[in-house]
Amino acid sequence: MHESFPNATYVGFTGTPIDEMEQVFGDVVDTYTMKESVADGITVNLVYEGRAAKVFLDHKKIQEIEAYYAKCEAQGANENQIEQSKKAVTNLEAILRDPDVINEIAKDFVAHYEQRVKEGASVLGKAMFVCSSRHIAYDLYKQIISLRPEWEENRVKMVMTRSKDDEQRLYELLGGDDDRKKLDGLFKDPESEFKIAIVVYMWITGFDVPCLDTMYIDKPLQKHTLVQTISRVN
Repeated sequence: MHESFPNATYVGFTGTPIDEMEQVFGDVVDTYTMKESVADGITVNLVYEGRAAKVFLDHKKIQEIEAYYAKCEAQGANENQIEQSKKAVTNLEAILRDPDVINEIAKDFVAHYEQRVKEGASVLGKAMFVCSSRHIAYDLYKQIISLRPEWEENRVKMVMTRSKDDEQRLYELLGGDDDRKKLDGLFKDPESEFKIAIVVYMWITGFDVPCLDTMYIDKPLQKHTLVQTISRVN
């Protein structure tokens, strides 16, 4: 297009800007911030509550994760650094999948979730828990069910693709495409008993659930992916 229309003015509009856009369109002309959107009544006010200090047993683990985030910030989103990022995520997963950490996260989640429902802070009790990996999601699911066995039937479900290498119980719990479509409808239904979705990649972008008001994030998210993910609770 640039070659065909060398004298044209190019203007880009986006809700999730990334650095690469300026390389194509040039400097930012105008921005409409989240604060302005909230003030205009277009976006609901999003409230963030950091819970890491309440969850992790070992301060050293917190320092390791903070160091990881610092490394991510320094690396940015350069595609040439994907391999290094994968190695960093592998190291982070070893921290996040520690049984003691999973246990504390599950207890903290159950207590926090139930308190919000009791207080009416969560209108319909719909919540999404974003995990760093399928393994962590499954470990968390099992721990939550051990704390609240009555939730296993309907209240909490994992939404992930299954693999032929999954253990039998996980394979059966995840189901196939038709099962996920059914869960899609149930989660969007304000009256359904399906209240808590444990996800990794699915449903964190382009998935709108008006009755969803709480999201728990236990996964490194940056830039437009972070914006799109937290927008699920808009």
